[in-house]
Amino acid sequence: MNGSRKTGLIILTIVAVVGISLAVLFGFQSHQRAQKKTRIVAATYAVVQIADKLDLPLAGVPTTENHIPARYKNVPRVGSPMNPNVEKIASLKPSVVYSVTTLED
Repeated sequence: MNGSRKTGLIILTIVAVVGISLAVLFGFQSHQRAQKKTRIVAATYAVVQIADKLDLPLAGVPTTENHIPARYKNVPRVGSPMNPNVEKIASLKPSVVYSVTTLED
């Protein structure tokens, strides 16, 4: 391999490594920003369990006799799954609310 080809290959490798590193870095940062902006209210115990397994932060959890995971101990309660406190949920300014489908109009 002659000198100019070797230099070109080295430069191409460096550009590829830097490009991939920047793509990963910016992708990770945008993922973090998206997680910070998302405010999830879980209106059922099942959704709380799923969110816990997925390591998701919650802005609201249901009032329930079931054991709520310790990480959600200080999260505001939003009422029972079949009778949620809509005013309380609205006050939490959620970006999404997961509830039971039987409450649909």
